[in-house]
Amino acid sequence: MIFSILAISTSLVLAAPPDKALIDQLPQCKDLQSCEAVLSLKKRGKKAHSSLIAALSHEKEMVRFWVCGILSETTPKAAFDPLIGALKDKEIRIRAAAAFALGNYQDKKATQALLQSLVDKDLNVRFAAAVALGKIRDPASVNGLINALRDKDEDVRAFAAVALGDIGDARALNRLVERLREDLKKEVRGLACVALGHLKNTQGVPAMTQAVQSDSDELVRAECALALGQIGGPEARTSLNMAATLDKSPQVKKAAKDALRQLDAAKKGSR
Repeated sequence: MIFSILAISTSLVLAAPPDKALIDQLPQCKDLQSCEAVLSLKKRGKKAHSSLIAALSHEKEMVRFWVCGILSETTPKAAFDPLIGALKDKEIRIRAAAAFALGNYQDKKATQALLQSLVDKDLNVRFAAAVALGKIRDPASVNGLINALRDKDEDVRAFAAVALGDIGDARALNRLVERLREDLKKEVRGLACVALGHLKNTQGVPAMTQAVQSDSDELVRAECALALGQIGGPEARTSLNMAATLDKSPQVKKAAKDALRQLDAAKKGSR
């Protein structure tokens, strides 16, 4: 009898908990959408949260990476502080994944830690931090994001502009105008114009109208035309009328016409 009891108790000790078995399979995953281990862990819901949080300290990098991915979609409250800790992981991939996950929490308590990640030595981490801060939209991150508009990496600059536009703080206006006028990368110039449109500040209009008329890239001209439709005013309307008739790009002409219709609709609505 005693041996039967010992045999049962030993098998219970040696049997791997279901979460651990699934977590051990994570390094074989290719993506979050089709990996069976990921899908099973997500299906377990709250039952798996403690195991996932513990796995943020797993010795295998790819386990930690996929766990960050799962937590970015499930966002359990108990994982928030451990993800803050993961921002200091020795591996670049984990720091970036943790930053991205924290953005999905949309909790301003993450702002200061993410601002530290915004000056990380690796561009992937800085990029993820910019994206995350754009989701959180905390005015306390504006100065850090303004500084990131001069980052050496174009993607960091571009998504810092997006974040500043989403926050909508006028403190960013001058630096966004600078990026629109001076940045060598068309993606950055275009997103700077989009951000200026979100600010809806007429002080940005001169630079935006100049871009509509003379930027070398048609996408930038189109983005600026649409952005002017969010701000309006005589100068914006004049520039849009010119673009709608004189620009050689069909894309820019369409954007200008769409912006003019937006201005007309807003004018009618205000009557």
